[in-house]
Amino acid sequence: MLFRSGTWTPNQGSGLTVVGTFGSAGTYTRIGRLVYVRGQVTGTTSVAAAASALICTNLPFTAASGQSSSGAAVNDAVSASATSLIANATIYAVQAIGATPVIGFSATYQV
Repeated sequence: MLFRSGTWTPNQGSGLTVVGTFGSAGTYTRIGRLVYVRGQVTGTTSVAAAASALICTNLPFTAASGQSSSGAAVNDAVSASATSLIANATIYAVQAIGATPVIGFSATYQV
């Protein structure tokens, strides 16, 4: 069984409103066909995600076609959260997350 873990850099999604400089970081673990990712997107002042927003692109592995994958996203104060969905190599926020210094996310998907 294939096991791999490492870091990756999420690209800024088109559904984010970033005030200041965009930053991001992520980690992944792949066991066989299952991938677990964790990451965050930041703005120097703030970052916000609209409903149905594209949070980031450039996942470490492209999700298998036709797979239903989801996870969660949460703001820095853990006072607002959203379900996240994965399609291809992108993560979307289903609900909006208001301006915050950091939006963290995690998801599990198949490749």
